[in-house]
Amino acid sequence: NVTGVQTCALPIWGRLRVAAMPSLLLGLLPAALRDFRSRYPELEIGVEELDDADQLDRLARHRLDIGLGRLREQTPGFTVIELGQEPLLVALPADHHFALRRGAVALSELAGEHFVMFRRSQAPSVYDTYLAACTSAGFRMRIVEDDAVGDHNILGLVACGRGVALVPATTAQIKVPDVTFRRVTHTAKANVPVTLDRKSTRLNSSHVSEFR
Repeated sequence: NVTGVQTCALPIWGRLRVAAMPSLLLGLLPAALRDFRSRYPELEIGVEELDDADQLDRLARHRLDIGLGRLREQTPGFTVIELGQEPLLVALPADHHFALRRGAVALSELAGEHFVMFRRSQAPSVYDTYLAACTSAGFRMRIVEDDAVGDHNILGLVACGRGVALVPATTAQIKVPDVTFRRVTHTAKANVPVTLDRKSTRLNSSHVSEFR
């Protein structure tokens, strides 16, 4: 969990442009930025919601300083720092038999399910992680929706009964009627990374060393 931003004692001023994926904007970023603002009140911080692909585009064009995303591997031309891993959950319609059952769900138990997914272009590494995890669990993911945009859209489709969805743990902070979350157990490398991504920033790396 993020409790603050570790910084050095040097003065900071100007504007810091930060973007985060929707679930990180809800779960990881607020406490860190409150701490940062208390340390450096002179610094203006702009925050927006962007997926991984848009973050990399903005970083490449120097229109963004720091992105919080879910890149699994180093990306040429960018500095990617892994901050941690999030457990995997499955979002279920409230009347689903796994939702009515207590306890975790084995990934292999989802073999017969229909899945709601986001566009691969939004977060390719996460998309590929989910597919690979299901393959490792012995089945091929049956995707019925692959054009959902954002967590709210995904959870709305789950609530409507279109299917189930694999999501990182912070997504469970979004409260949607008729959606239940269960932890997923698995043997594959399916946990979702949290990364801090940088291209060119006015802050030296010593100013924001890590989120903890």
